[in-house]
Amino acid sequence: MVQSNTSIYGDSRISGPYSRDYRNIVQIKGGDEDNLIIGTINILEVIKYREKERRDMDNDIKSILSMSHKNKMKKKNQIIEEMKKNKISKTSARTSL
Repeated sequence: MVQSNTSIYGDSRISGPYSRDYRNIVQIKGGDEDNLIIGTINILEVIKYREKERRDMDNDIKSILSMSHKNKMKKKNQIIEEMKKNKISKTSARTSL
């Protein structure tokens, strides 16, 4: 993902599908003048990551569909607890005039 702004509004960054600590490949914010920054993304690594995520999701779905009702409820509760632990929440974009 690439986000581009001027030095006045927000920041500019290149983000990859990595853990929180390594997500931003390049990030710059602020300053009196705009800058040009260049970052490198390993596209093959991104493709492999996406394929693995897709395979894992497909396997999870197949596993859940084959579960009994009781085990589905147990899995649902585990997911809810994990979401609470990770503090997953929705965010919205803010706009100004």
